[in-house]
Amino acid sequence: MSSEDLARTTEPRRPVDSRVPSRTGGPAGPVRASKDLARTTEPRRPVDSRVPSRTGGPAGPVRASEDLARTTEPRRPVDSRAPSRTGGPAGPVRASNDCDVVIAGGGPAGSAAAIWCARHGLRTVLLETQSFPRDRPGESLHPGVEPLFRQLGVERAEEAAGFPRYRGHWVSWGGPWRFEEFGSDSTGPWLGIQAWRATLDSILLEAARGAGVEVLQPCRALAPMREGKRIVGVSSEAGEIRARFTIDATGSRHWLSRKAGLPTRRASPRLIATYGYCAGDPDVFGEEPVLEGNGTGWVWIAPVRPALCAWTRLRFNHPDRHPPPSLRDMQPTGPTRGADVTWRIVDACAGDGYYVAGDAASVIDPASSHGVLKALMSGILAADLIARVHGGSLPESAAGEAFREWTAGWFRRDTKRLAELYAQIDRTDLRRSGPGGRVRLRP
Repeated sequence: MSSEDLARTTEPRRPVDSRVPSRTGGPAGPVRASKDLARTTEPRRPVDSRVPSRTGGPAGPVRASEDLARTTEPRRPVDSRAPSRTGGPAGPVRASNDCDVVIAGGGPAGSAAAIWCARHGLRTVLLETQSFPRDRPGESLHPGVEPLFRQLGVERAEEAAGFPRYRGHWVSWGGPWRFEEFGSDSTGPWLGIQAWRATLDSILLEAARGAGVEVLQPCRALAPMREGKRIVGVSSEAGEIRARFTIDATGSRHWLSRKAGLPTRRASPRLIATYGYCAGDPDVFGEEPVLEGNGTGWVWIAPVRPALCAWTRLRFNHPDRHPPPSLRDMQPTGPTRGADVTWRIVDACAGDGYYVAGDAASVIDPASSHGVLKALMSGILAADLIARVHGGSLPESAAGEAFREWTAGWFRRDTKRLAELYAQIDRTDLRRSGPGGRVRLRP
C-alpha cells in the first residue's frame, strides 16, 4: 500500500477524471487499507498521448527527473539488422556473438525492457531460464496498468485472454468490512484485471519476439562478463553474449547482485508469504477480491478463474501454510508455496554497463500491491535510459543516477507507508533500525 500519490496513473482506458482516486493495491491487487489511501488526487498535468503512462511511483508520476526519466516514443525504427527470433520453448539456444543489450529474465520487467529496447532500434537478446507457460501466482492488477499494456502493444492480446475484471475490493483492516471501488466516469466503472500470470508472461514475451528481440529459451544466464569494473555481457548456456548494457530482470533471486557482489540492503525482519489455490464456489464476497488484516498479519483472496480462488497470506511472526478459514468449504488445488518477501533493495541497481530492474532491484511484501506495475515501469525506464545513452543524448553516469534515485524513492516511500499501515493493526514497526536491524515499536 502506498501514499495517496503512489498509484496515480495517466491515460486510463477511459478519459482521466480529475477526481481519480488513489489506486493503491492489495497483496496481489488494488486495496486501500485506510481512508488515507482513498483520497482523491489531481493529475499534475494533462496527458500527452505520445508519452507512455507515467504511472505513479510512491511519490507520484514515474519520473527520475523531468528530463531524464520521461519515456518517449521510439526515436527511430527497429534496425533492419535485428537478429533472428530464435529460441521459443522448443527452439535453439544459440546466441549472436554481440548485441547492444542483453537481458536476463523473461518476466514483466525483462519483456518490457526488451520491447522498449527493440523499438529504439537496439539489438537485444533476452535469456529466460524456464520454458513457458510457467507457474506463477495470479495477479490482481488495478486499472492503471492498461496504459502500459497499450504502450507495449499487448492490450489486444490481454483483452483476448479474457481475464476477469472487477470493480474494486472488500477490505477489513482491523475494522469493519467496506467495499473500496476504483471509481468511474461517464462511460462506466473502472475495472481491475485479474490476470493469470502464466498467460500474461507469455503475452509479454511473445510481444518481445514480435518486436525483433532474440529470445533464447530455455537458456540460463551463468555469470556476468567483466572488463575491469564494467559489465560487458553475460556468459550463458548458449555461450558468451557481449553487450554494451546488461539488464538483470531475474526477479527476487537477484542474479546479478549475487554474481557481481552487489550488496542487498534489508529493511525489515524476515517475511515469508504463503500462497495457493482452492477450487469450488467461494463463500466470501462473490467475484471481488478480499483483503483482511489483523494483529497477526493479512490474507488476500481473489477469484482468478471460474470456481478457482487464489489466496495469499503473510503472518508477521511465522508462515502459515493453511488456506484461509473462509475457504474451508473449498478443495485445495496443488501445494501451498512460499516466497521470501523480506523488504530489500539493491542500492547500486545501475552502474557501469548494467541495470537491475523489477524485483531484482527491490522487493516489498505483496501488500504493496504493484509488483507487476513496478516491473513494467522499471523495465521501460531502464530501456529508455539505455536508448538515450546509446543515442548520445545522456551521459551514462547521469542515466544510472536517475535510475538509482527512482528505484530508491519508490522503495523508501513504499516501506514507510507499509510500516504505517501495519502499525494500525499491530504495534510492530517493520522497518529496521540501527545495527543488527532490530525491530522497533511504532512511535
